[in-house]
Amino acid sequence: MRISVRGLSLWIFILLALLTVAFWTLSLGLQFEREQSDRYLQQIEAWQAAIQTAQAEQLLWLQSRFYDMRAGVRVVPTNTQREAYLKQYRQNDESIRWAGLIHLIERNEQQSDCERLAQSLYSETDQGATPVFFSCLHDQQPMMGVRGDFRIYGRDTGLVLMMDYFAFLPQFERTSGLSLQAAGVANGTPRFAPAKLPTSRFFDHEINFNRGEVMLGSLVLPVVEQDFVAYWLDRSAWLLPVGALLLLAWWMLARGLIKPLEVLVKHLQPVILARRPGLDQAGTTLQPGLKLLQRYFILLTHLTRQDPLTGLYNRVIFEERMQQALNDSRRNGRKYALVLIGLIGFHHVNKDAGHFMGDALLRQLAGRLSGNLRETDSIARLGQDSFALLLEHGENDHMGSLLDKVYQSLSGGYRVYERNIEVDISMGVAIYPDHAQDIDGLMLRADEAMMHAQEQGGGVVYAQGTELQADHASLSRMQSFRQALNNREFKLVFQPVVDLKQHRTAYFEALLRWKEPGKGQLSIPQIIELAESSDAISQLSRWIIDSVAAELAHLQDPALKIAVNLSMVDFHDDKLPRHIEKILQAYGLNPQQLMIEITEGQIMRDKRRVVGILNKLSAMGFSLSIDDFGTGQASLAYLRNLPVEKIKIDQSFVRELVSEKDDQSIVQSTIELAHRLQLEVVAEGVESAEIHDLLGQMGCDYAQGYYISKPMEADQVPRWLEQRLTA
Repeated sequence: MRISVRGLSLWIFILLALLTVAFWTLSLGLQFEREQSDRYLQQIEAWQAAIQTAQAEQLLWLQSRFYDMRAGVRVVPTNTQREAYLKQYRQNDESIRWAGLIHLIERNEQQSDCERLAQSLYSETDQGATPVFFSCLHDQQPMMGVRGDFRIYGRDTGLVLMMDYFAFLPQFERTSGLSLQAAGVANGTPRFAPAKLPTSRFFDHEINFNRGEVMLGSLVLPVVEQDFVAYWLDRSAWLLPVGALLLLAWWMLARGLIKPLEVLVKHLQPVILARRPGLDQAGTTLQPGLKLLQRYFILLTHLTRQDPLTGLYNRVIFEERMQQALNDSRRNGRKYALVLIGLIGFHHVNKDAGHFMGDALLRQLAGRLSGNLRETDSIARLGQDSFALLLEHGENDHMGSLLDKVYQSLSGGYRVYERNIEVDISMGVAIYPDHAQDIDGLMLRADEAMMHAQEQGGGVVYAQGTELQADHASLSRMQSFRQALNNREFKLVFQPVVDLKQHRTAYFEALLRWKEPGKGQLSIPQIIELAESSDAISQLSRWIIDSVAAELAHLQDPALKIAVNLSMVDFHDDKLPRHIEKILQAYGLNPQQLMIEITEGQIMRDKRRVVGILNKLSAMGFSLSIDDFGTGQASLAYLRNLPVEKIKIDQSFVRELVSEKDDQSIVQSTIELAHRLQLEVVAEGVESAEIHDLLGQMGCDYAQGYYISKPMEADQVPRWLEQRLTA
């Protein structure tokens, strides 16, 4: 049987086409499963977020009703008075489905199961503390309740408000676009499902609401499934034109209409046989275009090994030499010292004198480094103003004297383009194998030591301890932080600050929140420390200011203020005032709507620079406040020279204000002296009614804390302002 080449090639082409379609379909099937799973998880997360938002608004509404009722009740009401009192709230908000339960109970009064649960939650809580929320079943009806204690004419009395647990469903329906209805009873509790089901394929996802062992109810929500056939057709439209082009190419090859590949090889032969870059071999010539390509190749080879500015080794070659030295050390037992060198304040040289001056300074420094080393030592430039040395450390070597000599040679003044420039040098030293067993560990330990040297203003610092492993966890955390910042995984919550004299919300403080993957919520000081250590604090601060400005523009209330905290690093940026002003102008806001807070300790670390920035911000109309007052070394007499309007007493003096007489004396004297200097006083950490009332008696201007309100999501701020909740 004779088979033609053309026929065989056609069958091979058809087989390859079928295999391509099969593999493409298989890959699409795997991708379809992943996307289907991701879409399912995203839908569930969206529903959970909508439910949490609706429940948060329900809790806020219930809390506001509690405060209103507690303020209006002075005696234990009769059943008739209680019903009349409840009726006014039914009429004011028909969208809330009430169970009609308002109770004033005393310690020994006979209670229902829900009331007994509320009493047990508060059995060991001081009078006047923040109200507590709870949920329970009352006659098989799921209820949401709030309970708080207070006194009526010397008697301990508890106020309990309860409402339908599923009163949040109307808000959830508006957010999710679903229309829900009661779908019977499951396990003795209500069950809700959509009134209208999707026309496409779907499956049910059930969300259960539990409180401990108690089942309160459930939602059955439909998740739409995508059709794989439609998915495949939507993503496989390219197969037809590509197949047609390949078929045309096969036909042209079979007909001899395309020249064979030997023609291409013939044109490339001069390049293949040309001399290698850098070798001077006679008798071999190149065309002018290939000569230019050869020169570029030589330049690229040079750039892969050396720093173009200083001519020193770059990081890649330096790490190769380090690895070779460490391998030799394992055989001959010799030690090596890794020295990282940094210039303190180099960015000021670039900023004040220009980058050409900074480049010339780096070239001079590289020359001084090269002139003080031995032939066995290696030197490289790792970054903008960072250099590295690898020094062989023999038993009889005087490493300390060598490093002192290098430090003294680098620390002298530099004459750059007829200008004298003074720089401080920081050097961090790590010894192999004493401080680490590999390149990464040695780099991290030396970098640690160099950072300590920078903090103390320069000098030579050795890594501490022996046989220590590098802290890879901190590096991983910084990488997670940068990724979170780029992906906008941070969010702001807002805590109200109330005026103790006028009993109204004076302003909000914006607080940063970030949940580190796999570890949980980080505190604000931890987030700021991560931002500063990863050189991302400026980017984070600008995001915070932009987000606050967007929230102010959304609320459309010219009288509303929001306070933000700035880091010490921000106050080294001379462009900060102008940048904040541009953001506010972009949103159509005035500077009085933004309050800027800085901690007392930050002011004392760099008085001159911080005061200069504060004066600029004050002149532009921004409100300024000193946070955490009492924890630093500043006095009120010093603060009178600053353009600030408020001081915030640190919560460490406020939390035990009722029981600690010393704290009372400190807070009272601080308030009195601040008022004499025309400064307003804010007390943070107010967590009980006693502290709140005592601060009012002392003449404190503002209060902030969990007793008034926990930090709330941005979408809850308008509801808080509408309710005009007072402390």
